[in-house]
Amino acid sequence: MSLIKKGRSLVDFYFKDFDVNGEETNIRFIEKLESIFDENLASWDENNPTFPIYKS
Repeated sequence: MSLIKKGRSLVDFYFKDFDVNGEETNIRFIEKLESIFDENLASWDENNPTFPIYKS
């Protein structure tokens, strides 16, 4: 997967302890994703997951 700088910094922040907590569900990351979807009025589709990204 290729991420833009903003996406990479988001993953780096929420998965900085991945080696230690890799098996655990990252609740804080899920909550952050939910807030991003809510802020952008985007819905989640299990069959076609897309991230709310807009070209500027």
